[in-house]
Amino acid sequence: MAPLDLSDIATKAVSATVEVFTERGVGSGFIVQPAGLVVTAQHVVEHDGQVQRHVKVRLNAGTINDVVLDGTVFRAHRQLDFALLWLEEGGPFPWLPLGTPKSLRFAQTVLAIGCPSGLSNTVSAGIVSNPAQRYRQIECIQTNADIDHGNSGGPLIAEGGVVGINVWGLGNISAAKFAIPIDYLTEDLHTAAQLGRTACLQATFCPACGHNDQHGGLWFCRNCGFQFPSEEPANDA
Repeated sequence: MAPLDLSDIATKAVSATVEVFTERGVGSGFIVQPAGLVVTAQHVVEHDGQVQRHVKVRLNAGTINDVVLDGTVFRAHRQLDFALLWLEEGGPFPWLPLGTPKSLRFAQTVLAIGCPSGLSNTVSAGIVSNPAQRYRQIECIQTNADIDHGNSGGPLIAEGGVVGINVWGLGNISAAKFAIPIDYLTEDLHTAAQLGRTACLQATFCPACGHNDQHGGLWFCRNCGFQFPSEEPANDA
């Protein structure tokens, strides 16, 4: 079978890339499960030092199938800068398969997809500048693909699979754009897929650190010690 060309890869990836709206603004994300499991960047859903529980997610932007759905955040990680959320029930949704970041090579072609400055379904191509660059005390994928404001949380694609979450850029240096390798959150994704939407959203969620605790009814976070307001923890069905 002939390999897909970049246009085919980009078209499939765009269909599974979404826009995430919060009080802070708009970022990007992508679906990794047909039931509606979405990955984005933690800083996209953070507001005033806490992770927002409820967001809006736009699918198929600019097409006749354009739709905005409710999304509920149930897991986040500040240092690794990722967040996971479930779309409201529906689907099946188009989704992206996971790639293998550790197989990336110098100068390998990658695609970054997102909505920089609100421009929906924007695809930029580049190469891997360094497949294992240390930045912010994390081993990241460094590329020269354009990653601008609004791209945060979108997928970095290599050979048809998502290998990273686009998160940072170092000033105006074109060859210094960074993505968090997707295998940093493989276990979280596997657990979320196994538990399913209802169980994930019924768990205790900490807005301070993003921890998801399957022991419901807690008044404090067992990960960071944050004490929930009287109306917390937020357990949503």
